[in-house]
Amino acid sequence: MKGVKLKNKKIKKPATWREGFARLEKAIDKLSADFVAQNERNFQYFASKEELREVKENMMTKEDGRIMENRIMTLLDTINKNFINMQTEQVANVGAHERFDERLNSHEYRLKRLESHFRFPLPVAA
Repeated sequence: MKGVKLKNKKIKKPATWREGFARLEKAIDKLSADFVAQNERNFQYFASKEELREVKENMMTKEDGRIMENRIMTLLDTINKNFINMQTEQVANVGAHERFDERLNSHEYRLKRLESHFRFPLPVAA
């Protein structure tokens, strides 16, 4: 008899029904073994229900997200306020230093006038 070609393999027709049944059992056993092997490989890559349940318990909810967002915004407001206060203080310090410079220049001018008027250099205070 001529065989049927399936996936590059020749399949011969069984001579008896017992031979056909034996081939069928052999094919089922092979498929079953392949299925078990594939399941074992799948367990390495896919999470179990218990693992998914654990992840779900530890996952952040929308309410947790809102609470976290509020905390972050409060911290940002505090940081922004401190930054604005520092800028204001810096401007005030610059103004104070300018006034000190003006007073020092005024004193320096007055000392030079006194020295020139009395025609002797005044001692420099240490």
